[in-house]
Amino acid sequence: MKTFLSILCLLSVLMLCPAHLCAWDGYDYDTGSYIEMEHPAKPGADIEIYDYDDEAWHDVTIISINNHGIDIEVFDHDTGDYRTFEMEPLVINRGT
Repeated sequence: MKTFLSILCLLSVLMLCPAHLCAWDGYDYDTGSYIEMEHPAKPGADIEIYDYDDEAWHDVTIISINNHGIDIEVFDHDTGDYRTFEMEPLVINRGT
């Protein structure tokens, strides 16, 4: 019974926090801050990023994606600035 409750609690936590499981990390060389994006998106998409420098979420629009998805230019609606992030390469595990 304890095992069942432990598994149920773990699954509940995972269901409540799915964004943290799919986060995509990057770096803003202009400001020198690390950022976190909830998921990859296409140009024109409106998403949220977390900026570790000011410890706040920012609403951004993706302007362009270059270098095979590594360099992402966004417009930050909260600051009114264009920002460029260098993202960590995505690794897709296809189950070998």
